[in-house]
Amino acid sequence: MSLEEKKTKGNLKISENVIETIAATAAAETHGVAALVPAPNLKGTLKASAPEAGVVVKMTGDVAKIDVYVKVLKGTKIPEVGDNIQKSVKSAVQSMSKVIVEKVNVIIAGVKEEE
Repeated sequence: MSLEEKKTKGNLKISENVIETIAATAAAETHGVAALVPAPNLKGTLKASAPEAGVVVKMTGDVAKIDVYVKVLKGTKIPEVGDNIQKSVKSAVQSMSKVIVEKVNVIIAGVKEEE
């Protein structure tokens, strides 16, 4: 794309909420994840109960750091699930938004019995 094309097309900004939704969907669809759990906010209370409440995105320019809070299913290999969440979230966010994901931190907040 030439400089002239960039000038005429304008800018595209993707909100952190959109990145959170993409990351939450990718994490929730990962094998071994029972549920996303609300992340603590800066005041120590929990975020709302929306699906993306288990994800916190911190943007620095066009680079994201993502924290994902999950419960895993009992009997799963937790390190493997965590690794799969990291790969899935990074891939989904980068392919859908072109935002560079610097890191994905996975916080295992609990274990759930399979039903």
